Amino acid sequence: MDQRAGPGPGSSAPRRADGRTATQLRRYTCDLGLQEQADGSALWQQGGTHILAVVHGPTQPTFGPSARRADPERAVVQVNVRAKEGIQGHQQKAWQQFVRKAVEGIVIAKLHPKCLIKVVLQILSEDGAVLACLLSAASAALVDAGIPLTTSFVASSCALSSEGNILLDASAREEQEAQAVVCAAFAYHLHAPHDEGPSVGQHAMACDTSGRLSVASLNALLQATRLSCAQIALLAHASLADVYKS
Repeated sequence: MDQRAGPGPGSSAPRRADGRTATQLRRYTCDLGLQEQADGSALWQQGGTHILAVVHGPTQPTFGPSARRADPERAVVQVNVRAKEGIQGHQQKAWQQFVRKAVEGIVIAKLHPKCLIKVVLQILSEDGAVLACLLSAASAALVDAGIPLTTSFVASSCALSSEGNILLDASAREEQEAQAVVCAAFAYHLHAPHDEGPSVGQHAMACDTSGRLSVASLNALLQATRLSCAQIALLAHASLADVYKS
């Protein structure tokens, strides 16, 4: 599925380097089931950031480190973030831990004791909002795999520019030049077909910040990410509705 966000409020503001307004998201797409050898997969593309998420499991390992780490009462979630090129660096390790905690928060692990659920996230290209795309891709792939979840989530990021403007879905350059960047994931639920669409939670279920922020600025950035997540959830709704019905 393919979506392009409209200008939204504040469209009269000066244009950004890529032609967008401060409140406009980049073009984003979500394609499911591209990896036949996996239990679930999702290709999440948002502007110049492309993430391929692959889910294996739940499986019950019988040997090796995974078998030794198995929990007799619940499934163990393992997340691996792979860099575009070269070995995994500090940033990828930090993203990996963040995504794992978010995924653990929605997987109903008690249904699969002694099992492993593995999520592999390959960064194909990156141009800002990488963590947000990693989170959205992971959630979509889990649904495609049919993993029992308490909810799904989508994520978005925004930057506070040096001029004090909030920029939704910032590019890599905008993030580098910003005072601060916030990434937040919000739960969403699919409604019946006759309803208006997905309902996005009021509060962030996962949040990552960089830079210095006042409480007021943080709240404003979180509200902005929630509004953009409501747009992104429409894409997830369209892409995943058939999976929920099956």
